Order: sequence, then structure tokens, then C-alpha cells
Amino acid sequence: MEIDLGPCPGEWTFKALKQLVKLHIRVGKPDAVVKYYKRLLECIANGAVTNNQCEKGINGILDKVSSPIQSSGENKLQNQHLAREVYKSTLDLFRPKDDTGSTSTNERLWFKTNLKLGQLLYEMNETKKLQGVINDLLSHQHPSSATNLMEVYALQIQLYSKQKNNKKLREIFDKAMK
Repeated sequence: MEIDLGPCPGEWTFKALKQLVKLHIRVGKPDAVVKYYKRLLECIANGAVTNNQCEKGINGILDKVSSPIQSSGENKLQNQHLAREVYKSTLDLFRPKDDTGSTSTNERLWFKTNLKLGQLLYEMNETKKLQGVINDLLSHQHPSSATNLMEVYALQIQLYSKQKNNKKLREIFDKAMK
């Protein structure tokens, strides 16, 4: 059954799309999840909701799309692909804009989403992709955000511990202690 929500005029369309995404995650329809999630992101891009509503909705969906990854079974690869697609779409919308010097509408959400993606990649044992996420986070880091930097260091410590790279682990630990 196809639901026509029309254009994205405001908060109620956002809420409806959010519920549709969660419903399709629950019933295992990844194509519908991606379709409605991209519509939800369009609502955000059009300014239909506040930053708080946006962050709460996005974080809830990211948590739901990430949770089946830890389970075993035949759908694990499909769940991983869905999670990657949802994270990619989110990060593309909120990526800080470097060329103009301005930032996206919600750089904090971009940062938190990248951290969640990093944790997911760690759990999936995809260390090369995790290193790329860490590099991305470090390249868009503001000097005044010490808390954010500590979160990136924590992710690096997890990575180097898993790789048993004691030299890098010591370097990051020393940086974090300073």
C-alpha cells in the first residue's frame, strides 16, 4: 500500500514519516525505510522542524536501524546495508560545508551521527572504514570542543585496542590525558 503524504509542509508530515520509517524497520522492508527516510530528511532540509525535533527523530531512527546489526542470522547483511544507507543519507545532509566556511544547519548532529557510525563500524569489525570516520571527525574538529575531541580519542582507543597497535594506543592515550 502506498501512502501519499504530498509535499513536506511541516511538523506533522515529519512525524508521520518518522513513524513510517520505524514501522518499515520493524517489519523488515528496507526499500521502504530508505524511501521514507529520504523524504523525512527533505522535511528537515526544508526547515519543517526544529533542531531538537530533528535530533530526537534522527537519533531514534539511527538507534533502531543499528540494533539488528548485532543480531545473527540471514538478514544480517541486509541490515548492515540498510544501516549504511541511512547513515550515509544523514551524514550527506548534515556534512559541514568546507568550501564556503559555513557549517551545515546542525553540525552537532553530523558529529554525533558520525560517532554512532564509528561505534557501529567498530562492532561490525570494519576497521578501515572506522579509521576513515575518525579522520573525518578529526578534520572537522573545532579547537574549542574538548568534549568532542575526547569522544573521538575514545573511538581511536577502541580501534587501536582491537588492532593491538600498542604504539598508536599509547600516543592517543597520552593525547587524551593532556
